Amino acid sequence: VDCFAMCANDILCHGAKPLFFLDYIACGKLDADVAAEIVLGMVKACKDNECALVGGETAEMPGMYQPGDYDVAGFCVGIVEKEDIIDGSKIKVGDQIIALPSSGFHSNGFSLVRKIFPDFNEEFEGKPLHETLLVPTKLYYKEIFKLLNDVEVAGIAHITGGGLIENVPRILAKNLCANIDSQKIEIPSIMLECEKRGNIKREEMFGTFNMGVGMVVVVSAENVEKTLNSLENAYVIGEITENEQEIILN
Repeated sequence: VDCFAMCANDILCHGAKPLFFLDYIACGKLDADVAAEIVLGMVKACKDNECALVGGETAEMPGMYQPGDYDVAGFCVGIVEKEDIIDGSKIKVGDQIIALPSSGFHSNGFSLVRKIFPDFNEEFEGKPLHETLLVPTKLYYKEIFKLLNDVEVAGIAHITGGGLIENVPRILAKNLCANIDSQKIEIPSIMLECEKRGNIKREEMFGTFNMGVGMVVVVSAENVEKTLNSLENAYVIGEITENEQEIILN
């Protein structure tokens, strides 16, 4: 699901509907049951997002991968009418930045997570830690396309590696700044625990993890209420201002 989500959520930023997906699985020694479980996860994700899984490749490469290691990659093609492409060019001063909650770490920052949490079986909030860490990446296709039918969206950013700090500026023109109030962001308890145990500075957390924001949409001020009514648990975290600095986290 994570593999599909990284592809589908990315093309969604341009207003594109996912059409088809291909997968690639590499390993040292193939376990048919494990491979089947991986592919079934992709199948479910594709079905839920009206996307076809049209093929793939499984490569068994002893000597390149250790037994039990699996390398999973994916490729997605989407479609959007040329006049409907969302590229951030319509973003202007005064537009509002709206956060869509993530389902957890999604697919980013796990090298650091593994160092901070060496025991995945320890109990966290009443269940084994691995259950929290393995919640699949949230897929935003249905929510976003419902919104696009009702509201003109000026920009969409998928918050992956690099967090808000690196991903939001990508959709902004020169001299536009994403002025974000970090106090408004609803940070998941697992990320606060990660911050505490690793003694990580808050700025570094925001530059590594999504911090509870899986996707950001930018709309005009007059469309905020309609946008919030259309999206699930979304909330305003900032606005677009004029500044040479690309992003300000207050």
